[in-house]
Amino acid sequence: MAPPAPGAASAGSGEVDELFDVKNAFYIGSYQQCINEAQRVKGGDKLQEAYYIFQELADKCSPTLLLLNGQAACHSAQGRWETAEGVLQEALDKDSGHPETLINLIVLSQHLGKPPEVTNRYLSQLKDSHRTHPFIKDYQAKENDFDRLALQYAPSA
Repeated sequence: MAPPAPGAASAGSGEVDELFDVKNAFYIGSYQQCINEAQRVKGGDKLQEAYYIFQELADKCSPTLLLLNGQAACHSAQGRWETAEGVLQEALDKDSGHPETLINLIVLSQHLGKPPEVTNRYLSQLKDSHRTHPFIKDYQAKENDFDRLALQYAPSA
């Protein structure tokens, strides 16, 4: 089956297919690009359709960590935080040190209002096992900036 033409209308309705790039990436086998494009999509129906694409890929290829994180991103974007948490827990069960899963769990734990210990556990795990990950480098740079600024405004004795 060939991918739809760019800007193809949905069922002859004259609407632009917002998921064209997602579907095209799926058809040509570029699954990482498919996930990236799906995460850009706005709107409940389109996000649900993107989720179904991830599910189809998981059924076809087995649920990889990348696909599970894509599914969780779709759930999160729709405000279905508990469902996203379940999918991320499945990914964590497959690989407890996967950096993107840990990052998504850090963000998700904040949205769910989990105790700080939960977020700190995921963050510590990420720091310990992925010191050179761009997220950790950026996080540590912000920690250093905060410490430097706090010293500037500390009361002098």
